[in-house]
Amino acid sequence: MTLKSTVDDYTKEKKAGEGTYAVVYLGTKKSTGRSIAVKEIKTSQFKDGLDMSALREVKFLQELKHVNVIELVDVFMANDNLNLVLEFLPADLEI
Repeated sequence: MTLKSTVDDYTKEKKAGEGTYAVVYLGTKKSTGRSIAVKEIKTSQFKDGLDMSALREVKFLQELKHVNVIELVDVFMANDNLNLVLEFLPADLEI
């Protein structure tokens, strides 16, 4: 991850899902062509915005590498939203 990642580093191609606090888009990392998912967390939904402990937790997740844990590729802010760039998994965990 670079510290200056922006929304311009990725394309959002299709909305994959939406919840109370976030929207997930399927997309591509422009520099590599890698398929990714962008989870756009609506910080305006939180009374005081995201606190620093939540941001630190996200940073720690970037260091976690295991085959059974989805990879957190990148994190950046855009339009007052926290964007988590995750590895793309073509399957759903629902049974």
